[in-house]
Amino acid sequence: MKTGSLEIKFDGKSNSVDFLYNDSKNSADLAFFHGFSVPPEFYEFFLNKLSNDFRIISPKIFGINKFKPQPETIDHYVEMTETFFREFKNSNNGYFGKFNPAFIVGHSIGATVAISLSEEMEKNHTNLEGVVAINPILHGNQSAFGLFRRGLKVGLDAMEKKKVGFYPSMIPNYLINLMKGPIAVPSIISDIAQYNFDHDDGTPLKIETPTLIILSKNDQLFGDCITKENLKIIDEVFSDYEIIENDAQHDYPLEFPSSVYEDVMYWVDKVKSNSD
Repeated sequence: MKTGSLEIKFDGKSNSVDFLYNDSKNSADLAFFHGFSVPPEFYEFFLNKLSNDFRIISPKIFGINKFKPQPETIDHYVEMTETFFREFKNSNNGYFGKFNPAFIVGHSIGATVAISLSEEMEKNHTNLEGVVAINPILHGNQSAFGLFRRGLKVGLDAMEKKKVGFYPSMIPNYLINLMKGPIAVPSIISDIAQYNFDHDDGTPLKIETPTLIILSKNDQLFGDCITKENLKIIDEVFSDYEIIENDAQHDYPLEFPSSVYEDVMYWVDKVKSNSD
């Protein structure tokens, strides 16, 4: 994967957004959105696998203490992501021409952004074919402090990981970001704690794009939120979806990039076969 940077304006402020990309020719476009405290380069094993099949852009949109003003809600994150892709498309960016993702994939808050962004893309009649949401935010009546404690548990567990996705040099920055996040953007932590597949004004999402939702039963953040109530909400929000459960923890794509790659390609193949 290569690195790039693009200047965007968000709420009247200029910001430089870094991103990972590959320029595979004659491949479908795929956008990947990372988790709250984990930059795109931490997913490089996974992205390198996808790069054999797709031309990829993974923006480092969800910066901690980087963007001014800081996005305060998930809807703000979605707006910033939309702005990035719109300005990438309209600018003479020097990387490659048009980028129109056929698939979008996300993990954690990135999965939630991918879902919300798909709703906006449907309104604009883009060529989006499918979404893969890996351990998205699930509602669990948690306080912001309780969510922060769970996030620290994810970080502490990560220190003991010896899987291919977790190499030792990742761990210090991983933990630092987990600690900085609630200080830098406390409002987004509160929004995550209250989120329930809806917009800031309480309007529920309505997703038509075929969506694969991957839920890890041992997810330290949302594993105990895989409830009948939340599954019912998912059924009301998504008109064409499938749920795959596994026994992994929250950072499934970091620990098991090969397994997640197989999940994504399963969905890509299924969506394409259904559209034939």
